[in-house]
Amino acid sequence: MIDNNRLNEVVRSNIETLCRHFFPAGHKDGGEWKIADVSGAKGNSLGIELSAQKAGVWRDRATNEGGSFPNLIMRNRALRFPEAVDEISRFLVVDFKVNGNEHRSAENEITWDASHKLTDLESEKMAIWRAYSKEFVQWLSDNELLRIHGSDLNARIVFPVHFNGKIAGTHSRPVDWQGEGRCFWKIWPSKRDGGQEFNP
Repeated sequence: MIDNNRLNEVVRSNIETLCRHFFPAGHKDGGEWKIADVSGAKGNSLGIELSAQKAGVWRDRATNEGGSFPNLIMRNRALRFPEAVDEISRFLVVDFKVNGNEHRSAENEITWDASHKLTDLESEKMAIWRAYSKEFVQWLSDNELLRIHGSDLNARIVFPVHFNGKIAGTHSRPVDWQGEGRCFWKIWPSKRDGGQEFNP
């Protein structure tokens, strides 16, 4: 079962980031993200609200159709509602399932063991991004201070969270941040997911 209140809250809080990811051909116009229609093509007819409580609500002025952001993902990708929510969940790495500790999808768990040491190419990219030497980045990886979780658009930089001398969780962010403003970081496990008092 999906926690719709949490889904709506997260969508509202991250709407512009979601728009940029799912509808990259669009553009920001005042308080809306504009695209042509449900196909996501470049245009102005369909507007997605970006501000306040209406964030994520969309309306196509040409057809007078509208709905929620997950509904738009459904229309755009020919998905059912749970599948559309899964798309959002994978991108933001947020679990929307009720009783998440029992039904949590493993792909949403940013665990240290499920992450991997950096490859040569990943070390090189990290070094260029942070202006570090490639050797230093590789040293961080070799000494269990830095890993990568996932791949491609879902890849995340992962740092260990130590508690009582052991790795008790992770602190991660997307490798390729497409949003505006501060990057979206995630601590796993959160207190909601059974984390300890090291969580902020």
